[in-house]
Amino acid sequence: MNNKPIYFLLFLLLPFIAFSKNVINSGHQAPVKFIEYLDSEKSFFSLSEDGTLVIKKADDEKISKRFFITSNSISQMILSEDDRLAVVENDSASKFIISVWNWKLEKKLYSINLDEFPMTIGFSGSGNYIYVSSISSQPVRVFNARTGASTTYLNKNESYIDFIYIGSSEKTAYLYSSTTGTLDIRYLNNSKLIKSIKTVKNLTDITLTMDKKFIIGKKDKTIYIIGRNDGKIYDKKEISDLNKIKLNTTTGELICYINNRYKKSVKTLQIISGSFFDSSKSDVIVKNPIDIFSSEYNKIVYADSLGNIDSYNYWSKESSNFLTNNLININDVTIIDDTGVLLTSDTIVLFKSPFFSDKIKNSKRLTDFDLSTYNSPLKSPIGSRNLNGNLLLWNDSLVLFDITTGETLFNFQFSSEIVDVKVRNNRLLVLDKNGLVKIIDLEKYSITFSFKSPGFTSVGFFNENEIIGGVDISHGGSIMVVDLKTKETLPLKTSLDVVFNILESDKDYIIYITGIKNVNGTNNTYLNEFNLLTNRERVLIKNSQEELYSNFEVDDKNIIYTNLGTKSLIKVDPSNRRIKPFQITINQTNSIISNNGAIYTVNENKSLSIWSPTTGRKIIDFYLFKDNEWVAITPDSVTAFGSPNSKKYISIN
Repeated sequence: MNNKPIYFLLFLLLPFIAFSKNVINSGHQAPVKFIEYLDSEKSFFSLSEDGTLVIKKADDEKISKRFFITSNSISQMILSEDDRLAVVENDSASKFIISVWNWKLEKKLYSINLDEFPMTIGFSGSGNYIYVSSISSQPVRVFNARTGASTTYLNKNESYIDFIYIGSSEKTAYLYSSTTGTLDIRYLNNSKLIKSIKTVKNLTDITLTMDKKFIIGKKDKTIYIIGRNDGKIYDKKEISDLNKIKLNTTTGELICYINNRYKKSVKTLQIISGSFFDSSKSDVIVKNPIDIFSSEYNKIVYADSLGNIDSYNYWSKESSNFLTNNLININDVTIIDDTGVLLTSDTIVLFKSPFFSDKIKNSKRLTDFDLSTYNSPLKSPIGSRNLNGNLLLWNDSLVLFDITTGETLFNFQFSSEIVDVKVRNNRLLVLDKNGLVKIIDLEKYSITFSFKSPGFTSVGFFNENEIIGGVDISHGGSIMVVDLKTKETLPLKTSLDVVFNILESDKDYIIYITGIKNVNGTNNTYLNEFNLLTNRERVLIKNSQEELYSNFEVDDKNIIYTNLGTKSLIKVDPSNRRIKPFQITINQTNSIISNNGAIYTVNENKSLSIWSPTTGRKIIDFYLFKDNEWVAITPDSVTAFGSPNSKKYISIN
């Protein structure tokens, strides 16, 4: 055990920054997908796979903004010259969405729903329009950039478009198709064709020169300069092992990434009057393959597949780290008496504080803390819970761990990943992904029952002699009762096509089930109350979407908390079917724990949030760092406090 107590003090913001916002000063926790430089802000904007946007000025040590955009997968990001940012999202229902944000206010302005994958998106020269191309009979759509309302179509019934340019006058649109090598010039208001020009086919990484007179594109290992108005090739240059190109929008130079088996480098070319010239800047040698890069006057920044962002200064000829991830990913949380137990991929972190045992949750009590760590007996546990003062955790093994001694009390192996765990009367009921069910006697630490049903999705206790299992649709759906002595089964029909969660209530014969039901060709998600004695069923929540990965928690007052159909939480009282939404958050909540007057959620960005179940408002967001420092920030980001040396992890904007 690595036991190093740390005592924490509160540091408060000074009055003159009372209206400033606090930002976690850390890089990305996931691979970076996009980096763009905005010269008006002298800042780099980077967006990672987990939906976190980080904004950092080129010459500052601390970041200026860090906030969550989306939990959906992201395929594109663009910036306007003012304060807007747009991303293309792909949600779980395979729908494509353009989300437009005011990044200064950290506020989502609107969304545009698309029927198919957008090939390219962009802002017009004056920022009044957003254009989108796709593979369809109407491949280019133009939207009002202030409202998201559709305004016009361009290039009807022709091949799809790879590159679009709408200048600052916003009267004409330039449309390039790589399949035909055609550059069309059309009026923006009515799509009337002005001119159609044949030029080079199959160009990629297409951009415009600083003066907007020329188009630059890459075809295999050759880069071309083409006249924007005539399609003429003004220059071309072949570069061996050329991988990517990108324009430096502050100097007008072209940045070329070269990747071969011997070395990886970045080469800079000057563009003057439609011709390429070698730059006086020396090539930059990089150690790891580059996925994304961007640049400003004297600096290039680049990201690798691990999410690290490094920089090279052309003047000093020095490489340095530009953005470092100092955060630890919190994967799960369990509360044991006065200790918050945080699980990472390989460590158990214990935060001992009166905050957890106090009925009244005063966040300042968090500053009275001892911290200690253990090496986890399981690699990357996927779940945990308090079991009689010990820590129960699991993946494809089930381990009981004594947090006071560091001793592993038992370790049971399963055939696959564990998907459900229930406890009642010193018995542990466990289900794995292959449908293997086991009951473990917690007094003898021995297996007393084993049963396999490949269709089981979840399990629960019925009585002393029977258990129940949720069954997927391939095995009949609904609920199955299993006799523990004979192993005979009895199906109970529910209104659902498939049951994938069983939640126990304060009554043995009442359970809450979640699952899918097809209504008029659409899968809806339900949370229902089910009486095992009468087979009567009541709908508590109906969601019109198919939500397979929602989480649920029942507290000691028989109140249900869930993130079904929301990024935040919903509180459900089954006695009167009253539903209360919690405070809105853009950071998707994942696992949910109820304990002693508080709700704890581990979020999409691997932070921990603590909520008030009474008010439905968030108390704090909690972040843990690799050097065992921590920071707590209030939801309005105005107040921050943490461990004595954690001030380095807070930026103020």
